This record gives sequence, C-alpha cells and structure tokens, in this order.
Amino acid sequence: MNTDSEEEMDQEFVEQAIRDDMEFDELVLATARTTVYYHNNFLVKEPCRNSPYTGSMFIMEILKGNDRRCHEQFRMEKHVFIKLCDGLRSYGLTSTKGVGLEERVGMF
Repeated sequence: MNTDSEEEMDQEFVEQAIRDDMEFDELVLATARTTVYYHNNFLVKEPCRNSPYTGSMFIMEILKGNDRRCHEQFRMEKHVFIKLCDGLRSYGLTSTKGVGLEERVGMF
C-alpha cells in the first residue's frame, strides 16, 4: 500500500524525469541549429561574385543590377554613385583612354 508521501515522491520523480527530457531536447535542438548555421556559413562554398565582365562592363552590370549589390560594392546607393560621377565630371574629371570615369570611381 502506497502512502501519500510515496505517491508524492513518485510524482516528483516523474516530473523531474520530464524536465530532464525537455532540457535534453532543448540541448539537442540548440546543437542542431548551431551545426546547421556553421555548415551553411562556413562549409558551403558557392561562388558569389563570378561575373564574366571586367572593367566598364562590370561597373555597368552593377549599376543596372540589384540595388543591394551596388551598395555592397561601392558602399553607396546607385543614385548616389551616379550623382558622384556627375559631380566629378562637372569639376573636370574625365575618362582616360583606357578607363572610364565610372570605372575609376568604382575602383576608388
């Protein structure tokens, strides 16, 4: 015959076992998330910047492409880059024989 104290101890034992299982499950999930993050960011090597163009064609590809890529390359938005080039033209900076103004600003 179980007494009340034995039943309470059994209930506490069951509750502790459930808490332990939940903590273990949380640890497994955290480890899985960390593993997936590490895999995606450090092990998967996909070419990111693989444009076939160079020089002025590359600059035009960036200026006609995604806004985010322009910001990543030049650290400014497209309209700011274009205004900068126009402003430099108004001060007398010109294209040279082999390098266009936009390309020069992009390299800078």
